[in-house]
Amino acid sequence: MIRQEKIEDFISVITIDTGKGNMLGIDDLQSLTDIISEEQINPQTKGIILTGIDKCFCTGLKIENVPTKEFEIFDTLLYELFCFPKPVVVASNGHSIGGGLLIQLCADYIVMSNNEKIKIGLPELKLNTTLDSLMIDLLKFSVGNMRHIQELLYSGQYIQPLKSIGYKLCDVLVNDADVFEYALLEMKKLFFYNQVAFTNIKLSMRKETAEKMFRELNNECYKVYNFYE
Repeated sequence: MIRQEKIEDFISVITIDTGKGNMLGIDDLQSLTDIISEEQINPQTKGIILTGIDKCFCTGLKIENVPTKEFEIFDTLLYELFCFPKPVVVASNGHSIGGGLLIQLCADYIVMSNNEKIKIGLPELKLNTTLDSLMIDLLKFSVGNMRHIQELLYSGQYIQPLKSIGYKLCDVLVNDADVFEYALLEMKKLFFYNQVAFTNIKLSMRKETAEKMFRELNNECYKVYNFYE
């Protein structure tokens, strides 16, 4: 399930708690999308912190057969989260793989555990699945370097937290026990600014990518075809 609670009266903490690997099924994706949409217009919410449980942020989607419906909902989630007008901080307490990593990259600030046992990566090709063009647009914005994106996708290998800094997959590494508190501190730093000004700057910086993502969504980029059939 996707758990939600309010802390300090104005911060919404959204916790991915879906069982082994914190993988997201279609109902979880819809639930998370609905929560993001509701919090966007909730005047009692000033920002959101996304996290997971059991030393795992999220290890991707539960996909069966051709993932058209899952990708449609997931793309909508990524778009809504990327365009969220209020501060978004990720407290990545563990493994962040595939779809989980893409969710992580929508945030304004990413705090990750420095535990060397953590796996981070995009193993879609190794798992015989794919990414659509909206997801690639998100990666271009977050990582920037297409060679790094290509390396992550073509190799399918997992990297450790220290290397993820160089790939711009997170902003800071802290000890396991400090991840959430550090994320909360960073959220409060973002609150220090005038929130109208913050929203204007955030959406302006993301405008070009958001427009691309919106076009891809309208063009049904989530429909994955087998070009070899």
